[in-house]
Amino acid sequence: MAEQREHVQRIRRWLIAQKDYWFCMTHEQRKLVTQALLQHCILPRAVLSASDASFCAKFLWMMHFPLATNKFSLMIVYDNIFSESLSTLLAALTENEARNYARFLNTSLAYLAPLHLSEANYNDRAVNAWRGLTGFQKQWHYERGYLPPKSRTIRQRMPSQPPAGSGDARRIKPGSVMLSYEDFRTVMRKWQVNLTKAFICVLEAERSDTVRNGLLALKEMQKSFPVISQYGRRILDKVNEVAAGGRTAGPRDGAADGEDKNLKVMAASYGAYLSMAKRNWISEADYFSMPSKSTPRRTPQPATRQKGRGPDSNGGAASPAAPKTD
Repeated sequence: MAEQREHVQRIRRWLIAQKDYWFCMTHEQRKLVTQALLQHCILPRAVLSASDASFCAKFLWMMHFPLATNKFSLMIVYDNIFSESLSTLLAALTENEARNYARFLNTSLAYLAPLHLSEANYNDRAVNAWRGLTGFQKQWHYERGYLPPKSRTIRQRMPSQPPAGSGDARRIKPGSVMLSYEDFRTVMRKWQVNLTKAFICVLEAERSDTVRNGLLALKEMQKSFPVISQYGRRILDKVNEVAAGGRTAGPRDGAADGEDKNLKVMAASYGAYLSMAKRNWISEADYFSMPSKSTPRRTPQPATRQKGRGPDSNGGAASPAAPKTD
């Protein structure tokens, strides 16, 4: 046990010393580097096993908090992860890989949920200037090879009222713009829409193995998705359709006329869970509050009730334009 603790401490010291040298690109290359990170580092490991999936999600978050990795945009990483392309990815995975990747998604959403619930949590864990956090930065401006001052607050407790410019605030370049709490809620809602579209697409697939992967992924994510009632009902309707009629991908051994009875049972089981879980869902108006077009944006206020728009008849959703990160 002592050797393990020493090993962990040694790795942490190494990460702190190396983190500012991982990304040496200009801000124009940020999206390309993010895609390469996901393609070559995260995705291949996230599908290997449940523990690897959890590790990938935790490591991505650790790169943002508490490491405050130089030039690392967690927002862009998540924007690529929680996209409609999830449907294509699930169709290409095996059953175990689909389960593992869904655990990766579930753990990632678990890190984001507290930030969505509380502006105080968001200010502390997402845009904390005292800790020099830039993972939720909206506009980026830096040159190739730029290195910020060394981190000083990783192992320190933040004071209740830190002076302006203290801590690691000097690691953030002057003029940097962080994503506001209101804009973050907008982005979170967009990711819920994207996940809904992706899973509906998977549940409507003709191949039974694709539908099975979708159901396995949904069961693995049941603690974090769906959370909005309008979208949850759309998922539940599609799951009930699968339970009632199943999907075929040509005749299979032990299934008359290609009917996949196990798929029906799986869908019925998950549908029963959703039917019980929907009492904990919240309305779109409570999850996301859109400011009136006739009034300018102000400091985020508690969500007010207003009529929300859910997914359309094709499984999509009407979504306001999410704020762009430059």
